[in-house]
Amino acid sequence: MRVSFDWLSDFIDLPAPTELAALLTSLGAEVEELHLPQTLVRGVVVGRVMEVWKHPDADKLQVCQVSVGDACFSVVCGAPNLRSGLTVAYARPGAVLPGDFKISERKVRGVLSAGMLCARDELGLTAQKEEGLWELRGDLLPGISLDAMLEREASMELSIT
Repeated sequence: MRVSFDWLSDFIDLPAPTELAALLTSLGAEVEELHLPQTLVRGVVVGRVMEVWKHPDADKLQVCQVSVGDACFSVVCGAPNLRSGLTVAYARPGAVLPGDFKISERKVRGVLSAGMLCARDELGLTAQKEEGLWELRGDLLPGISLDAMLEREASMELSIT
């Protein structure tokens, strides 16, 4: 039987998925397999796009305000699905993406961009090239780490005797 960590956490406070699997096994419920989403990055958080406007010096770029709960950042982005209200993966300055790609503040055609909005392939979560941003669930709180969000998507295969 497959059990979702997110579903189970709706009922009780849980330890990390690996700790829960060890605890269940010690209590006699055999955990056949633990499914953990792979994360390869640190410094990536959930962000909410608050406002979007056209870049003043580029036809295919836009500038947006991204909220991470306690602060807002201006980001230049060329993704076709960028729009106000979108919940996204936001790589803060200092984050390191797969391929040792370091995120920093930099000017893009004269406009300062503080970080990067990401597609799943840019985060190493899929090998397939994606055209737009990873659109996250709208109920996620801005500012939580992507690792914490993905940890809730863990699941376990339990052997029922």
